[in-house]
Amino acid sequence: MIISACFSGVFVPALQAPNRMILTAARPDRTSFGCGQTDKYPYFDQCVLQSWPGMGDFPSLGRAVQACVAAREKKEHMVPPSEPQLLIGATAATSLPRWR
Repeated sequence: MIISACFSGVFVPALQAPNRMILTAARPDRTSFGCGQTDKYPYFDQCVLQSWPGMGDFPSLGRAVQACVAAREKKEHMVPPSEPQLLIGATAATSLPRWR
């Protein structure tokens, strides 16, 4: 599950389960960035779109998106950082096939 919204980490407790993988655009108490009139995509969405083709699994995608968002926020001097959240349930980590 991928959730792109400010404060989207707030959904993790209600949605988490052993068979789920969740990637959110921000911590529960943080906004995400790049939602202005001149932006085509928020930073998080752009990072998901540019990272996806090179990834072979959800955990790698999540880590790549987290690093991409952190780099973009640092470059643009956005504070506090949004800190996208990645949660991978115990059974999801071992039971879901690689998508590539």
